[in-house]
Amino acid sequence: IPVVVMVVFTVATGLSPIFYLYLVSQFMVGIGYGGYRLNGVILATEWIGPTKRSLGACLTQLFAAVGQSVLAGVIYFIRDWRQAQLITAAPLAVITIYIWFIPESARWLLSRGRTEEAKQLITKVANFNKQAVPRSLLQKIVMKETEEKGGVKLLIRSSVLRKYFLTIIFAWFSLNVTYYCLSLNVGNFGLDVFLTQALFGLSELPAHLLCIWLLEAVGRKVSLISTLLMGGFSCISILAVPQDFSLTGQDPYAAFMFRSCFQHLFGRQLLV
Repeated sequence: IPVVVMVVFTVATGLSPIFYLYLVSQFMVGIGYGGYRLNGVILATEWIGPTKRSLGACLTQLFAAVGQSVLAGVIYFIRDWRQAQLITAAPLAVITIYIWFIPESARWLLSRGRTEEAKQLITKVANFNKQAVPRSLLQKIVMKETEEKGGVKLLIRSSVLRKYFLTIIFAWFSLNVTYYCLSLNVGNFGLDVFLTQALFGLSELPAHLLCIWLLEAVGRKVSLISTLLMGGFSCISILAVPQDFSLTGQDPYAAFMFRSCFQHLFGRQLLV
């Protein structure tokens, strides 16, 4: 559904006759992107073992960074925002086709009571990996997932889950506000806007690669807290710079460093 929403409203953006319709279409694209991004990470990590989940989650973000750099080059040669919207809708349309060949989430099937489909899917994945799943283990998985079914009511009723939930919401809010302030300020760094956007994408590649290593070396909690503190102190330190002090030549490099730092956080947040 999120992919279909993105395709429809990306095309609608390119065909918008008035500005207000353009705003509504972009708003709907953003809604679709939120669901698409989250589901993409879940599907990429659910079918691999716990030891490889950091690799799966960070690789999804790695390709997003490559796509950002490629998009900057495409827009540079097109220079027409309507055509650009229609061109970017094309890969999304392809996704609506191949997404039907991606296996469904076994946990989602179990949460909906579709146990037989979940069993068949788990067995199919095990056969693909040339592994056998004992019937007793399969039954334990089904029983465990069924017992853990709680939904939103359990999230609100449990004080522990509620605390974790509100903490993650605040962390996501703080991270996105800072990250997109840098992104939306891309025209004020003294460089060509297309070059800056491409470099922003390239600067995220080493960040995601380092994120994979840190998650494996020190774990999620330590790496998340450390990079949150690093990013926060870096932003606060800017307040010590006088407003009349010119840093025009260094602005892009500082922005690249900050974006790399916050891309570390994106990779960790997706796994928390």
